[in-house]
Amino acid sequence: KDASTTAVYGVRGANGVLIVRTRRGEAGKPTLTFRNETGLQMPTRRPEMNDGYNTLQLLRERLVGQFVDPTSSYPQYFSGNNLDHYRLNDDPYNYPNVNWWDEVMKDVSIQNRINFDVSGGSKIAKYFVSLGYLAQGGLFKDFSKDQGYETNYTYNRYNFRSNVDIDPTKDLHIRLDLSGRFGITNEPYDKAWNNGGTIFQYLWNGELSSFLYPVYWPNGLIATSTSTATKPNPVANLKYAGYTRSYGNNLNFVAQANQKLDFITKGLGANALVSFASDYGFTRTLRRSGSGTNLEILAYVYNANTKSYNPWKTDMYRMGTLVREGSSGGTNKLLNVQANLNYNRSFGNHNISALALVNQTTTAINALEPSNIRGFTTKAGYNYKQKYLVDFSAGYNGSDKFQSSKRYQFFPAGSIGWNISEEPFFKNNVKFVDALKIRASYGLVGNDAIGTSTFAYGKTYSTGSGRAYEFGETPTSNAGLIEPTLSNYDITWEVQQDGNVGVDLKMLKGKLNFVVDYFYKKRKNIVSAPGTLPGSFGASVPLYNLGIVKNTGYELDLTYRDRINSDFSFFTNANISFAKNEVVYRDEPATLYPWLSSTGKPVGAQFGYTSDGFYQNLADLYTAPKLTTSIPLGNLQLGSIKFTDLNGDGIIDQNDFGYLGTNSPKYTTGLSFGFSYKGFDISTLFQGAFDYIIRFDRGILAYSRPDRQSV
Repeated sequence: KDASTTAVYGVRGANGVLIVRTRRGEAGKPTLTFRNETGLQMPTRRPEMNDGYNTLQLLRERLVGQFVDPTSSYPQYFSGNNLDHYRLNDDPYNYPNVNWWDEVMKDVSIQNRINFDVSGGSKIAKYFVSLGYLAQGGLFKDFSKDQGYETNYTYNRYNFRSNVDIDPTKDLHIRLDLSGRFGITNEPYDKAWNNGGTIFQYLWNGELSSFLYPVYWPNGLIATSTSTATKPNPVANLKYAGYTRSYGNNLNFVAQANQKLDFITKGLGANALVSFASDYGFTRTLRRSGSGTNLEILAYVYNANTKSYNPWKTDMYRMGTLVREGSSGGTNKLLNVQANLNYNRSFGNHNISALALVNQTTTAINALEPSNIRGFTTKAGYNYKQKYLVDFSAGYNGSDKFQSSKRYQFFPAGSIGWNISEEPFFKNNVKFVDALKIRASYGLVGNDAIGTSTFAYGKTYSTGSGRAYEFGETPTSNAGLIEPTLSNYDITWEVQQDGNVGVDLKMLKGKLNFVVDYFYKKRKNIVSAPGTLPGSFGASVPLYNLGIVKNTGYELDLTYRDRINSDFSFFTNANISFAKNEVVYRDEPATLYPWLSSTGKPVGAQFGYTSDGFYQNLADLYTAPKLTTSIPLGNLQLGSIKFTDLNGDGIIDQNDFGYLGTNSPKYTTGLSFGFSYKGFDISTLFQGAFDYIIRFDRGILAYSRPDRQSV
């Protein structure tokens, strides 16, 4: 993660690098391995909702607080002994009390993973081949199985890998890797009929009424209501609406050759690598005819006057036909070519390493012009008796996203380390410590991920609707060109200052490992749109290098492993990280009050109104600040939320829209432990994130905050 170690990855190392090493074959007879893993998936936390009776009790309380007679407003619920029927649930068709989560969701679904591996080879050629299959079932009940299609959330993935290592000579090593995966994601076609929301969202947010209608009528027809505010019966949707199926295909190839050049000088080697990755996706849909909320799905409303069951839409008498649709998700291609000279050699107690690398990465997204990143990286390292360690690296990288005079940037980095445990005064006196190292690094890294445009600096033109020209004796309309965005030839790299200090400690013959890191990152030249230009400027302005963001934090990792005997061993690991960031500068208009500004607050800052409780008596209502029309709450009444008047002007408006917190967790933590006994092993992992907020939009801006009541 520090600048010194990520320098060899060029600009792709600015946000850290995750290295994955796949298995490789070993010389010997073919070894066949079959592995099957079966697991259970279940919701770890389900929402607790009021039942129909308690919900209606709250509705009655609200009406009484408004001095409205519940019996006259809602006689179907409150006249006579109707409310008692909801409480007793003695007539579930006329007085329903539906728990939609239990009706729609399974308690558990099955996940299955299968792998078949073959490995082996000789001293000259080794191979590892793997085939895999993963199936994840959905948590909805199987309502559509008699319709001949699947409307549940399911995921199926097929994957393969072939790793081949060839050593034609003792000094030449060739690596050939081919891998791919093909995934299929199935989900119900529910967003259209549900007016943009998914069934699961409505279940989680408690937006499905428990008392408007039952799941089925006594004759087996699927029930619903004519109320425009009613969300459609999810059973009807899951049974008849259809599905959307997304296909994602990925193919990767790596060819690498490593030649030792000891005949020139000992420790010298040359390496060349070519890698290619391709992603292609597309979508297939099978759905009922109709569009939007008029999707032709039959559900029925009971008419108590005629004692008949009628379709929810008066002109619908049969189920809509099934319609097939499809779309392409596009293709992404990535080609990486690199070559390097490397040198590693020891002269007594002196150990020297060096690297000189050139590389080019070409990215092609759909029909966009391919973009290239080119770079030259050099790295040199020295250590004395593995006690004193020094590394220096530098990259000179260029990106097509910037014009020629701004294209290339120099990114240096350096690190030092002191292996205290190798010092005689420590090694001879502190026997229980195996290794203790203090390290520090500092450097500059770059980022060109500023959007998908290949040439981010140039002018672009497009055809504009309403700007047509007529030509010819028989007038023919031709669209004219418009200039949607101005150019900015000064746009260039985002540059990040990376600083890191850490300690590595191993104790008790390798049983106890402890790692602590403190990091500091300050990113400058962040590409963003200017916010201080007036709306009367008259043109769309390009992006500029305007922003500055600072990140600081620490990470702690503690691991203990031990073996009781030859049959039994165990481990435990605990880790925690803390990270906070601050927008040091952002080009934004001046604000009337400091709480309205984004500068000085974290990235991902959330803004909204805060609550000081509820209006509980008429005196509170008489002294309440005035609500502007920008807050869609209607008239204030007993039980309404009491919003905080931050500026004290007696009005709740956009000037009281204050900072609540960030959507990025400050703390992330994990705890894992397990044991192994005679080839049988079990382990568990707990993980969590803390000190952040989640935003929900439901008519008004609603947030939560630790030191305030939820709004």
